[in-house]
Amino acid sequence: MSRRQSYLVIAVLFLAVGCVAATQLPGIKTVTLSTVTVHLVPEGDPTLTPPVAGMANTDNEIWVRVFVQGGKIIIKKGWVLGHELTHLLSWTDSEIQNPDTEAF
Repeated sequence: MSRRQSYLVIAVLFLAVGCVAATQLPGIKTVTLSTVTVHLVPEGDPTLTPPVAGMANTDNEIWVRVFVQGGKIIIKKGWVLGHELTHLLSWTDSEIQNPDTEAF
């Protein structure tokens, strides 16, 4: 199985687990964050030393590694932004799982 196929299988599993978890939530839950600041860190900047691709803090700040291609800023690993946002959500509402701990 190729790396891409492995990632696809993992994504489908997460989607399936997410759908099961969503059906157990009694209704829509809203979590409001105050202003979130996202710092776009260019490739090679020492703020995020590889293998770190992103980080967040309790001041609602997120740092993600980016590069520029064709004049556009591209978030190198898009899932990192979601992972770091989940940190902010979990720090705001204890019902939300910390993304660095296993859910199962």
